[in-house]
Amino acid sequence: MKRKEDFSFYATVLFGLLVLVLWMTAELYVQDVEGRAQFVVLEEPTQPVFFIGMAASSEYSDEVYAFANDEIDTNARYRLRADVGTYGISGTSVTLLDYNGDGVDDVAIGGSQEVDDGLLVRIYSGKSDHRILLELNSDYTNDFLHASVFSVGDMNFDGIDDLAITNRDSGSFARPDEHDPGRYWVKVFSYRNGELYTLYSPDYGVYDSGFGYAVAGFDLDNDGINELAIGSPYEFLHSQQGSFGKGILRVYKLSRYFQPMPLWSAAGFDPGDQFGISLASIGDINGYGEDLLIGAPRYVDTSRTVSGKAYVYGLYRLPSTEALVFSQLREYTGSDIGDRFGKSISGVGDVTGDGVNDVLIGAPYHDSTPGANDNVGAVYVYSGSSVSQRVHFFEGRRAQDRYGISLAGVGDINQDNRPDYIVGAPFNAFSRGRVKLFSGRTGEVLADYYADPRGISQFFGQSLAGRWQQGFYDALHLF
Repeated sequence: MKRKEDFSFYATVLFGLLVLVLWMTAELYVQDVEGRAQFVVLEEPTQPVFFIGMAASSEYSDEVYAFANDEIDTNARYRLRADVGTYGISGTSVTLLDYNGDGVDDVAIGGSQEVDDGLLVRIYSGKSDHRILLELNSDYTNDFLHASVFSVGDMNFDGIDDLAITNRDSGSFARPDEHDPGRYWVKVFSYRNGELYTLYSPDYGVYDSGFGYAVAGFDLDNDGINELAIGSPYEFLHSQQGSFGKGILRVYKLSRYFQPMPLWSAAGFDPGDQFGISLASIGDINGYGEDLLIGAPRYVDTSRTVSGKAYVYGLYRLPSTEALVFSQLREYTGSDIGDRFGKSISGVGDVTGDGVNDVLIGAPYHDSTPGANDNVGAVYVYSGSSVSQRVHFFEGRRAQDRYGISLAGVGDINQDNRPDYIVGAPFNAFSRGRVKLFSGRTGEVLADYYADPRGISQFFGQSLAGRWQQGFYDALHLF
């Protein structure tokens, strides 16, 4: 009897170990209520992670991939996709946030589509079950048919991150919203309270203002409550308004009891600047509150020798009155006509070790030699202390790579006490795409990430999302 009991015990233990091994090595397909596979867990994820998205409709694309950012590992920990329907594309937009307040970064995925037959937004839990925390379909948004997602921090005073969703259209007009036809909007969602706010573009009827093309949350005045910044890079498009697409940035103040109210605004300096087409919170560089990096990639100076600018805006104390005003603090300038310097921007953290956060700026249409029109692309890392201090510079190698059209800070991956960053070239190698991981300290390439070689036109790296320090998330969306 004793021998039978021992055999039964050991058999049970061996069976349990076998199940554990199979569970750890096999791919786990998780299905939704209609039985469609939604994501694949390649192995248990390491926290935290950063994401690389690609957008093309094929078997080997249309997904976002999660990679560990506590070690250098080019093997994806898991991959996700939102089911956007027959003619849809998932992964055109991706961002990280702790949406349910459990201390683990979750991931929001936005998509686009041509017909009303699928999801546009889905948030997955960052924990191993990857349960769905939020999903919205085209019946809800009623727009053509592109949803961009942005992590904006705490917008309703409950201590956890919220999500902004925009109905940015890739065509000339936004399709009418059912409540206010013909206008762009930005909606903010909370895990606990659902939809919190809807902000509509104030330029009713204006052709393609781009309201919501870029959105950022940042604590402008250090009061512990995030403000909401919204870019309208094509606003002032009509000739009767006296300019051509200067672009406008609006900053909204939040309240426990009222809709967000306009607090500050800023505009581009010249027609066609596209001021506000990219936004990134970069932390506090002058002691008055978090500051905002703003791209204006179409800026051209009067001598036509400079193309593109990126500005840092934040609070500034007027010497005469001691009043705090929202003002330009820094200005970074591109070098060559047509580079579109500032098309992509990101916070990165303090790569120089001087105690001030530095910035990433992309120039995706940079040429290998002036006038070559080969659009190899380039990325600049600038000091947050001095606009004249260029820390690193990287240039694409192949024609039409548009290197640097996406970029993001991802924290200290190589454990050298300096933050690192990733740079995308989604048009590389016939648009298969490629992403490089760089050391913030030295600028050396730490790793290369590629899409599945069996696919073509995958645009791997067209969207990137990472967290470069606690509370600071960056996401860059190409389309």
